Amino acid sequence: MSTILILEDSRELNKALALRLQHAGYTVHRAFDAAQATTLARQHGPKLALLDISVPAGDGFMVAERIAEFGNPKVVFITANKDPELRARVRRSGAGFMYKPFTAVDLLQRVEEMIPGGGTPTH
Repeated sequence: MSTILILEDSRELNKALALRLQHAGYTVHRAFDAAQATTLARQHGPKLALLDISVPAGDGFMVAERIAEFGNPKVVFITANKDPELRARVRRSGAGFMYKPFTAVDLLQRVEEMIPGGGTPTH
């Protein structure tokens, strides 16, 4: 079972993401700011990090740089910001990208692309 770090400052969205991923069989660690995300990555070495770009105490790009030393997880940035330069920056980083809002199906498809066979669905 793969471990996923969620960095999302919206408590409702953070919880919804966690529940969906846990139901799909992933172990999830939830952070609400950049400092907490870095600490959780250090403690748990996730395979994948879902990082909101605009968060308290830093941003998703800063977190991606910091957590690379903790198992070098794959990264998917999530944001509602439609700025084309932001999208280009993500592309240059080699990370995945998802615009909010997205569906649960889109989320699980992207996670499976990044860490194939990583979850063990619960029934």
